[in-house]
Parts: sequence; structure tokens; C-alpha cells
Amino acid sequence: MKVPLPALVFGALLPALGLAPLGARSDTVPAPATAPAENPATSGSSIVVPVGVFTATYTDAVTGRQIDLTLWYPATGPGTPVTIGGNAVFEGTSGERGAPIPPGRHPLVVLSHGGLRSSSNNGAWLAKRLARAGYVVVAEHGPMLGPKDAQLAIEEIANRARDLSGALNAILANPDWDKSIAENKIAAVGLFLGGTAALSVAGGRIDPAAFAQSCDKGGPGMDCPWLKAGGMDLHSADLTPLTKLRRDPRIGFAIAVAPEYAASFDADSLAKAPVPVAIVDLGKPGSNPKGMQGAALKGAGANVSYTDLPGVSRYDTFPQCTPKGGAILKDSGSDAPICGDSGKARSAAHAALAQALVNLLEVQFH
Repeated sequence: MKVPLPALVFGALLPALGLAPLGARSDTVPAPATAPAENPATSGSSIVVPVGVFTATYTDAVTGRQIDLTLWYPATGPGTPVTIGGNAVFEGTSGERGAPIPPGRHPLVVLSHGGLRSSSNNGAWLAKRLARAGYVVVAEHGPMLGPKDAQLAIEEIANRARDLSGALNAILANPDWDKSIAENKIAAVGLFLGGTAALSVAGGRIDPAAFAQSCDKGGPGMDCPWLKAGGMDLHSADLTPLTKLRRDPRIGFAIAVAPEYAASFDADSLAKAPVPVAIVDLGKPGSNPKGMQGAALKGAGANVSYTDLPGVSRYDTFPQCTPKGGAILKDSGSDAPICGDSGKARSAAHAALAQALVNLLEVQFH
């Protein structure tokens, strides 16, 4: 059976293969002693910092929407080893549940990774590397939309920005953490649709007229075949949710990695954003779908910087593949090179992306 694989919506493939999604709560049991070793982030130190982790669920007091959260932090000692995520295709990410919280106040990264149909914990590897570099990281996991959920797409795109604010609400209201966060050093970091959300909480606005043309012939839209199959016509859809301002004044810096719908943003809104914004593109020129090219916002304003990482592909943002991961994908009929590189190459790409993000954060916060 050939399973279609939309660009970067790998979460849609897992249920079709009978695999547990990355968001499965495998973090509730200790990690096996044979768990694959991970390379530490290149944070300028050879010391491996223990990384603590815990999971929680946040409920939006206004909408009732629930989102899963995973918090990663540089610990001062070990805890109980656990594994976050992981399945037959992707390795999980190890952490230390109950590890001691470090003293003092620390910069915070609110992280969102993936698209409308992506599984949870795709960015766990990145969260852990950022934690090793000294950041507290709270990763939010929005719901994974299914084959028949296209009518929910517009609201869900808008909700991802609200989820970032919700994740921030949750950690700042937590009595164990409210005194551990440097509230003048909070950044939103997003990849793909998470990048869209990061731009939104920084003050960027999507232009509904431009968005409505996303899935026109040659347009820069994402998930267009899925939307069409679900009866969603962007020209007639209610785009009101996208027009609401999602600026969160607690966010002092935003990084958008290969942001989806970048071409649909009102560039002037980003130029007027009250905080610095960094756009990071991945892969060689032309290697990404039009809907994932942040270069559309290059030069949007003096506060908007642009970086490209040609040596890191969009597939490198996924976790390490298991030894059988590539074969499983091939058997499914997928020709996307998600597991095409060696584990060593994927680890090097992870280190390069993590270091690039740390460099951007360091400029703003230190």
C-alpha cells in the first residue's frame, strides 16, 4: 500500500503504518538501559549537563482547549531516566524526571514544532539541546488533525499562536517555576507552522487576501491537496480567526524556522513588531516548498534578521531514525528522504541547527 506523504506532515503517516505517534506517553516509564546515546548540543562546553523533564496538560480557561506540554531544563543532578516520544521509525529523547531544578532565574524558550498534521515531540531533541545550553524550554504540542479535519485548519492555524501563550501561562503560573524564569528573557521559537505562530506572537499579522490565494495554482500554500479533499476552499472560507492580533507582550524575541505561510504575512506588520524577529531558512535554495520559504520576509524591516542554513534540510528537523526506520518508510511507499542520511549526519545537522538558534538567542539575551 502506498501511503501519501505530504511535505513535513509525517504524523499523518504513523497511524497508517500502525505506529504509535510521537506524542504517545512513553515518558511515563523509565527509558531502557539500551536507549541509543545522544550527542550533547554544541554549547561551547565538553561537560554534559543533566537535562530534567516533566510533562503536563494545559487547559485554556477561555476556550477549554487542552494542549500537552513538555518542559526541559538544565538540571543540577540526575533524576529518574525516562524517554519522551519514540516509535518504530524515530528514536525517543531521554531526560531525567524529577531532576533538581537549578537555582536562580533562567531564560525561557517557548517551542512549537510541526504542521497541522504533525505528531507530538518532533522537537524533543531540539528542546533537550537548548536545555543543555542553559535554557528552560517548554514545548507545546497542538492536536494532530486527521484526514477528515480540513475544515478545522483555519482555526487551528490561529490556535497555534494562542497555544504558545498558553504554554507560557502554564509555566509562569507553576509555583515550582515562576521564580525560576527570567521574565525579561523569554523567546518564542517555532519550526514550520510553529514558526508561523512565533511570528504571530511577535506581532506579525497574516493578510487574509494573500492567504486566500495560497492554494491557487503555483501558490505557496501548505497541505493544499488535503484541504481540497476536505472540501476547504480558502476563497470562501471564514478567515476571521487569522486576522486576530496574537501579540504576546511577554515575548521579547521570536525565531521562525522555515515558517509556513511566510508569503501570506503582512511584511509591514513585522517591520512594526516591537521585538526583534529572526527568520531561519533550511536547505539549499529551491529545496523547500514555496510555503516554507522564510525568504519571502527577508528585508521586511530593520528588526527582522535573516539566516539560511543550506547544510540542514527540513528533514533534519525530525528526530534520529531507528535502524529500521528507513526500511519502514520505504515499505510504506514513501520516497521522502526522512531517514536518508546516516545517524552521524543527522546528529551533525541537529548540532548545527541547535547551535545556530543558541547563537541567535545569546545575542538577544546575554
